[in-house]
Amino acid sequence: MNNIEEEQVEAMAAALEEQLSIVYPRGPHFSNDCNNEGDDNNEKMTTDEEGTLRNSFQNLIQDLNYSADYQQLKVAFARAAHRWKSISISNGSDQMTDVIPSPQKTSTTFSLFDQLQGGFALPVTLEEIQEASSAQERFKVLEKIDYVDDLLMDWKEICHILTTDLFDSSQATDPELALQIISLHRKWFDQGRSSEEYTPLLYSICQNLLETLGTIIKVEENNLKKQNNNRESQGLLSSSENIDETVVVSLVQNWRDMWLDLMQRNQYSEDLVQDMESCMFMIYLRNAPSKKSALAQKVLALVDPNARWFQSWMNHVATIDHIISLLCMEERDSMILSELWLRLQTFPEEDNNNKNPSNYAFQLHSISILSITLCRTRLSHFPWDVINQKRNVTCTENFTTIIDEMLDLFLHVVVSLSMLANSNTTLTNNDFSNELKITILNGVEAILEGSRCDNESDFERRFGNVRSILQQEAITGDKTITRFLNIYNI
Repeated sequence: MNNIEEEQVEAMAAALEEQLSIVYPRGPHFSNDCNNEGDDNNEKMTTDEEGTLRNSFQNLIQDLNYSADYQQLKVAFARAAHRWKSISISNGSDQMTDVIPSPQKTSTTFSLFDQLQGGFALPVTLEEIQEASSAQERFKVLEKIDYVDDLLMDWKEICHILTTDLFDSSQATDPELALQIISLHRKWFDQGRSSEEYTPLLYSICQNLLETLGTIIKVEENNLKKQNNNRESQGLLSSSENIDETVVVSLVQNWRDMWLDLMQRNQYSEDLVQDMESCMFMIYLRNAPSKKSALAQKVLALVDPNARWFQSWMNHVATIDHIISLLCMEERDSMILSELWLRLQTFPEEDNNNKNPSNYAFQLHSISILSITLCRTRLSHFPWDVINQKRNVTCTENFTTIIDEMLDLFLHVVVSLSMLANSNTTLTNNDFSNELKITILNGVEAILEGSRCDNESDFERRFGNVRSILQQEAITGDKTITRFLNIYNI
């Protein structure tokens, strides 16, 4: 703040302090004391005085032409109220001892609009945040922000501070501060759901968590490269590898909840979503290059095995080309979609979900991604040349073979889920099982309908395969499968 700005702030602070002293000459402890009727000197603000004070503040705000002026007003208000409280308390401390009401724990901050309604708690200023001496101190200051309105003016600067502190604290031995900062993001996000005007802020809050997760994973990848498989270095890594696993879990869960909420409330914005799209594809869909990357993917798969986060996003995307361009992003000389398919070539045996539920959920999640994509692109526009780019066979043979393989995979999964429906496995003892079957059966339907349009003989062959597998005696009582078969009058 330069000298001219400082003079302007000081002038506003002096004027505000004078207004406060006129309306509340006995200080802040008497400003809201309406119950001390026995005190002849009890001073309450009259309706005229309240209106005068409010009008003064409203006029101040209306005269502000630039955002910098608003920032100066907040600083001036903080100074004025601090001096007013200090002077009033020091001058009247002896007289106020007997009449100060018992302290109650209340919120220490209000939005500026609440201040115009008669409250005088101070908004947190950017200066307070920047002047905090440590990440822990900054968190204590940020924690006082109870209204998302107070974030809007300085969000760009606050966002940078939050992202830096969140990453730094995630690398600490005790991740408690990182978890607290994530909770702060969640609190502000929940508050911002009240109005569409906060949508850009909500996207930024959601992106903060995703970018921090990406940075954590990137740092681990770089560390692994530097170690060059040195056993001694690996030993050092194993001793600290669990430090921020809880942070990774919290980042994934909260990001997924926020993202799904934005999509399901139709808050999709092509401009706002761009920065997150490629990041979420690289984190959650590519082959995991490190332990934390694999952890993030498995956590997402466990909380969302039928990929609702992906489905809800795809419902809003305008063009198939955009979807395919993201799925065909190159990473380490291969594409995400081809990696996705290759990892499903060893779908686990039926009992494998008991041995490693997270791996099983991860593969189901990957299958859901394929099925959802196929439903949107349909058979004719699905990038078959990408999904099986390493096969050295003719295009026609390649496409026919891989479509048959994908159909067999979908049917295998549906039967597996149906047969495990009454087991004690973690994954199948919840509502996800039926949702998963519906998601994958939608992929089966997309293949059948595409085959019907392209090649009648392929349709008859695939239809017969579907009928024989889904009419097995072991799964005849499955209502989800029965409803699907009824569509085709089987």
